[in-house]
Amino acid sequence: MGLPAASAPLFFHKLTLGCDALPGGVKEELVAFLEDVAQVRRGPLHVCTAFNAVYFGYDLGAGAYSTGILDPEAFTLLGSDIRNPLPPVGSFVRIERGAHSLWGEVCASFGASPDVEEDGWTPGALSGAPFSGGSEVALARAVIDWDALGALTSVEHKELARIRRSPVGVVDRWGHLVGTADTSGLMSGRDHSGLYRQFLMGPGQRLLAAGALGPLLQDSADTVAAERALQECFRTLEELLRQAPGLAVWDLYAQPVDRHQQFASGPVAAEMVDRFTRPVPGGSPRYTAVWPVLAGWEREVGDEHALELTAAASAVVDANLALAFQATAGGLRRNVDLRIDDSWQQGGIWRAQTLPVDAVLADCDPLTPAGLGHLEHLLPGAAKRTGSSSPRQTDSVVHVEHLDEALLVVSVALSEADLSAGRLPLPDAVPSLLGKGPLTLEVLSRN
Repeated sequence: MGLPAASAPLFFHKLTLGCDALPGGVKEELVAFLEDVAQVRRGPLHVCTAFNAVYFGYDLGAGAYSTGILDPEAFTLLGSDIRNPLPPVGSFVRIERGAHSLWGEVCASFGASPDVEEDGWTPGALSGAPFSGGSEVALARAVIDWDALGALTSVEHKELARIRRSPVGVVDRWGHLVGTADTSGLMSGRDHSGLYRQFLMGPGQRLLAAGALGPLLQDSADTVAAERALQECFRTLEELLRQAPGLAVWDLYAQPVDRHQQFASGPVAAEMVDRFTRPVPGGSPRYTAVWPVLAGWEREVGDEHALELTAAASAVVDANLALAFQATAGGLRRNVDLRIDDSWQQGGIWRAQTLPVDAVLADCDPLTPAGLGHLEHLLPGAAKRTGSSSPRQTDSVVHVEHLDEALLVVSVALSEADLSAGRLPLPDAVPSLLGKGPLTLEVLSRN
């Protein structure tokens, strides 16, 4: 059922053509397949795990990958040394304990900073903060699908339970990996799509070579072609996930719409909206993180399974989707501006501020994380500036399109005056988002 391993090479090559170049029938088949995979899996479908499903041939009937193409000996071996960065989303992992082996796939990952309070309150300086790379260790939580290679046997369930109870090792009581985030500097530690592609072209090349890219990986001269094919495939999959009518997408995660609606119509979603739309008394911004609030709800109701294993990833994605709806629906209570500020740390950090807000901020997409909390920490006066809720027609309009440690993308709709004068105006808040060090500036015009 679904997309057998034998058909995976054909579909992979189709994906490298780009979304717009896909024949209609192929696009419909791929979208239907991705929707089916999301339904079968117990956690959300990330663009990295969507790639695995297509490239390695996910069996919908079995609800798992086949080890016919995947060699568990090539999986990342997990140990007790948290100094090694956690593997990115999409990575296949294994734990060896005597005669027992446990195999899984990383299906989600987010920050686990201890600086966030149990009630979700987050110091603004943490929201959007880059990895220091110094003496401070950036912690992360990776959610593992331990059934990705087939349902666990009773013996394997008992072994996983023992590992979760053990005081040593990286697996916690929920069955997640908690350890060091990737601070290599080659790729943003928040960009798991880029991290996974980097992993596949490096340590994970043995797995990649078993699929359609195998012939290109045999000759170093074809490495660049392989990297480009991989990048285009990921870009196409991301577009297909967003176009799938049966999927609700948050960041790079896709959740079946019907499954999300069960969460969105429940009491937890309503409580989270109420909690996250409360500015600090006086109207100053409040930063609230998703994961601690979910963990607090789990303790309150006494449901020990609410956040274990892949349920944690679903809860984080569902919570962010519910908050995103409120941020864009225009019906928020308390007359507040609600926007995501950091989509990675602690499952997502949301910013709530009493209206009005700065004109530049009002014009930014509330679902584009801009790290304003960290910006306000660097420039204390920035948080106090207020202005018109909309820019004047004579002003150029600036949108923050993308922000991570390595790349800032802004789009500027130039006013007639600035265009005639050859000026590219950037409000003070935009250059302040830039980090220190060498800067490469690329300007692209679009008519």
